[in-house]
Amino acid sequence: MALVAASIHVPSPGDVETALSQSCSAVEDGADIIEWRIDAWPGMDGAVDAAAILVNDASVPSILTVRSVAEGGDFDGTAVEI
Repeated sequence: MALVAASIHVPSPGDVETALSQSCSAVEDGADIIEWRIDAWPGMDGAVDAAAILVNDASVPSILTVRSVAEGGDFDGTAVEI
């Protein structure tokens, strides 16, 4: 069975409420899972708590991803820095 994933870029931990609102719209449009793009978050204050809110408050299963610049993301560090 194929699932539809919606990828939502979340620029900072302070953008959690906006991202959750976007996820509701994505689910209404047919998304089965949400990918939270948190590329810039490593090292930011409040990142762990905000990530927990995203995962716990999403209405469908979700994953957190940090994509590197090489993968088209914003993270310009190493795996150790995540």
